[in-house]
Amino acid sequence: FKTAFIVSNIKDSETFSRITLTIGGESAEPVGLLWKTKLQTLSIFTPQIVLNNKTGEKEIFVQDTSNNIYLLNSAGQILFTKNIGEPILDKVHQIDYYNNGKLQLIFNSAHHVFIVDRLGNDIGSYPLRLAGTATCGMTFYNDRYYIPCSNGSIYGYEATGKPLVGWSPRSGVGFIYEPVLAFNSGKIDFVLALNNAGKLLLLDGRGNIKWDIDNLPLVKQDF
Repeated sequence: FKTAFIVSNIKDSETFSRITLTIGGESAEPVGLLWKTKLQTLSIFTPQIVLNNKTGEKEIFVQDTSNNIYLLNSAGQILFTKNIGEPILDKVHQIDYYNNGKLQLIFNSAHHVFIVDRLGNDIGSYPLRLAGTATCGMTFYNDRYYIPCSNGSIYGYEATGKPLVGWSPRSGVGFIYEPVLAFNSGKIDFVLALNNAGKLLLLDGRGNIKWDIDNLPLVKQDF
């Protein structure tokens, strides 16, 4: 492995560790612990590697159980800490909100979508209050994003927070607990979603259902 990133939480007499491994790189002599950073509380969030657009260096994003988010540089120094009041669902993505080459962080909780810059400042009109309760993390694709909610609908938004044309929202898709897949085939955008009844649905870029298949196995799908 090229790198190993380990987060350990100690509570009472038990230790819980989460390890992220990066494959690749040539063999090298062990160098031991490079650094460690103490968070304010425990963390069950898998740390994510994000890009510093100014320097090209990799940085680390993490959240603790008190809903504080942190951005750390490659030396483990905390660049900012911010409490967002809710746990993040699934992954954090990067977005060039102003189309000027500067990257921000976009992610969602059960009730809000957040975009913050590298100093932890909110961007534009964010955080955006969701119309429903999100059941999983967003799918970020081509400066837009899709979020399934507990009312059986998939909501689609532009990066500005404006609802996508045709997604008003896309209702009647059932309960979806895994992020959908957004992709392009030829000149047409599609969204693929699997609900908790085992129905797989293919929707076009305006939310129209192109086809669906019933009674698929209820397992985690890696589209």
